Amino acid sequence: MHDPTAEAPAAECWRQVAEAYVTDAWQEFGYATWAEYLAGEWDLGELSADQQRAIAQLLYDAGMPMVAIAVTLRVNRRLVPQYVQGRSRRGAPPAPELPDDELEARAGALYGGGMPMVDIAATLRVNRQRLPALIPARGRRGTPYSAGVYVIGSPQFRPVKIGKGNPAERLAELQTGNPFPLVILWTGPGELALEQALHARFAAYRVRGEWFEFPADQDPVAAVAQAAQELAAVA
Repeated sequence: MHDPTAEAPAAECWRQVAEAYVTDAWQEFGYATWAEYLAGEWDLGELSADQQRAIAQLLYDAGMPMVAIAVTLRVNRRLVPQYVQGRSRRGAPPAPELPDDELEARAGALYGGGMPMVDIAATLRVNRQRLPALIPARGRRGTPYSAGVYVIGSPQFRPVKIGKGNPAERLAELQTGNPFPLVILWTGPGELALEQALHARFAAYRVRGEWFEFPADQDPVAAVAQAAQELAAVA
């Protein structure tokens, strides 16, 4: 575990932290969130107010958004603007934008799993003010996912899992043994009969068990949602 608070290499270590964030390199380590990556790979220790200010300025200059800086330093996000007031981002690389549908799916899954808004914003690299519009109602804390059929997948590989049960619980179980970030792509009402019917409908695409790889020109979410609707109509 790295210790970026050591005096001599401190600035360089913090630049490595910033680089891991702005390049999304932290996801290659298999962590689901930025906060989990920090806890697993960096021994941040306790920082004085002066250290927090200096590090916040370094991270900000390197291109990290304020919400991610707050998560990194474990400080209230309202402190960060005070720390970086008057500074400009010289040469900071632009943050890559995810499509809205992917943002909505990932934000809903993380929020449904109980992650605080500030951590979701840092993990998905979006302004916290956008989250209420991105998070579907079914994913809000206090309104847990209902058991039914679901599609779970990852932006980093093509196979998806078509299963039955509480999707938030299954997502957490599956993520434990998966090196890539998984998200809930779709959910709908249904019991074992519908799950089995969907498996039969897409048997030609089965990779193993409940995992299916659809052709490159076919959207698995749209295909499953349409099939579920057709199968429910004739049930």
